[in-house]
Amino acid sequence: MAQVVKITRKYQITLPRAIRECVPGLEEGRKVQIEVRDEEVVIRPIMEIPQSQAWFWTPEWQKAEQEVQKDVVAGNLSPSFKSAEEGINYLHRRRRQIKDQ
Repeated sequence: MAQVVKITRKYQITLPRAIRECVPGLEEGRKVQIEVRDEEVVIRPIMEIPQSQAWFWTPEWQKAEQEVQKDVVAGNLSPSFKSAEEGINYLHRRRRQIKDQ
């Protein structure tokens, strides 16, 4: 979808409603990233992540999350445990098995 808008004083533009409704996350107060590609200007909403949650968004953690999701969908879930200690011991054994592969 393309629409024509006018650049106003201070180089501001208004995003038309039809454009805003097509892009999830374009809402008042939200920050956007503006990038120049060749001779085009690309505007993309960004998600700010609190520093205390940055670890979750690292590529390594996200890769692990995707692997877990695949296991959940496939029904490859860990067994139930009678105690926390039993669960921790299971995880230690699994870690050793994975390391040895």
